This record gives sequence, C-alpha cells and structure tokens, in this order.
Amino acid sequence: MSRDAAGRWFVSILVEDPTVVPLPPVTPAVGVDAGITSLLTLSHPIPGVSDEEGKTSACVTCCATGA
Repeated sequence: MSRDAAGRWFVSILVEDPTVVPLPPVTPAVGVDAGITSLLTLSHPIPGVSDEEGKTSACVTCCATGA
C-alpha cells in the first residue's frame, strides 16, 4: 500500500498464474532517439524508413507507422 501527495491510496497485488506462458520471441527491437539535427534516429537503419545512418524524417516516420 502507498499514498501519493494528493492523499490517494494505491494497492498493488501480485498473483502467480501457472496457466500463463511466455510469449514467443519477436524480431529484434529498434531503439529510437529524438535528435537535435534530425527528428528521429534509429539504433540501426531500416530500409524504406531511414537513411544509412538511421535518421528519419517526419513524413517517412508517419507513413511507415500509419499515423
């Protein structure tokens, strides 16, 4: 139990469920960094989304994610 600065109480409950199984492995993750000289920089280049340095533009990012 904990209480925040506004006086609200919170309770956290942890339950083990033996029927829960781990998810299968997924493709490698990509790190994203908000840059100063470019909008975003990825941890490694992705064809069609970023240039050879991993930098993206706002338009490419929105179109690639469907946003």
